[in-house]
Amino acid sequence: MSNESKEQRAPLERIAYTTEEAAKVSGLCRDTLYRAIKRGKLRASKHLRHKRILRSELERYLLGEPATTSPSRARAATAK
Repeated sequence: MSNESKEQRAPLERIAYTTEEAAKVSGLCRDTLYRAIKRGKLRASKHLRHKRILRSELERYLLGEPATTSPSRARAATAK
């Protein structure tokens, strides 16, 4: 084992967060994130029992950039 202690090592950068974790790191309310997901303003995937939000997606949402739709959703929206 190396001489570095756990405190000295750089933490691994997360690529995805649960909704709870995303609320903590962003400073937003968890309910705000759920509303944004429901309205299509923030994309999330469901993994087992928790929604996962990619770090890049959370950053995009916080910067106020528009959500990109998936090709299947875009086709469904134009078919209506």
